[in-house]
Amino acid sequence: MEEEIRQIKKQLRMAMNGVVASSMRQKGVDYHVNFGLTAPLIKRIADTHAKRRELAELLWNESVRESKILATMLYPEDEFSETVARRWFDMLEQPEIADQLCYNLAGKQPYATTLALKYTDVPTSIQRYAGFQLLTRALLNKTDLTPEQREKLTNDVLTLFLSDEALYIKAAALNSLKRAMRQHPDAARQITDIADKVLHSLPANDTIRNLADELNAERKWLEESIF
Repeated sequence: MEEEIRQIKKQLRMAMNGVVASSMRQKGVDYHVNFGLTAPLIKRIADTHAKRRELAELLWNESVRESKILATMLYPEDEFSETVARRWFDMLEQPEIADQLCYNLAGKQPYATTLALKYTDVPTSIQRYAGFQLLTRALLNKTDLTPEQREKLTNDVLTLFLSDEALYIKAAALNSLKRAMRQHPDAARQITDIADKVLHSLPANDTIRNLADELNAERKWLEESIF
């Protein structure tokens, strides 16, 4: 295993792109170690190694951007338990790694929806973001939310929008809510009804008006074009 880790590190160093790594740092995307590899190139490196839980765990615990992304590609999907998923979620520090974890691994699990909804109202920003991204991935995989789950999601999104949370998290939250609305007419109706009731009970401001308008426009578009 140690020899394989050394081989992977050699592959990463040989493919290093300092221009990309520097550009990411300038944009505020800061890692302890970043070789600047693109996701497709990381995938090609992953394809040269067999998927193994022990290898993925070692890579995940490295303070290296590419190692963490490789970990999400090399962990066997049928061995990625909810307990491990929660541990990895709790270790997240960067949105990019959250995206890769949700897309490559966590979003393919049968527990994806329930896990996602455990994180959509947590106080830590990156974990909250990961929860919404995971839920969107689960919904894209044809997961059907229960009415209770839709109600929780709607309330979590509304609470988020009324906070001073970062815009990228609000965008992820709204994307999840819109994706849930697209399941079927009852879902769109329930979500907009809850949102209208909550938003109309609050003092009007641009944020509330814009959110209400956007959700109702989405419902109208769905009813006219999809349903």
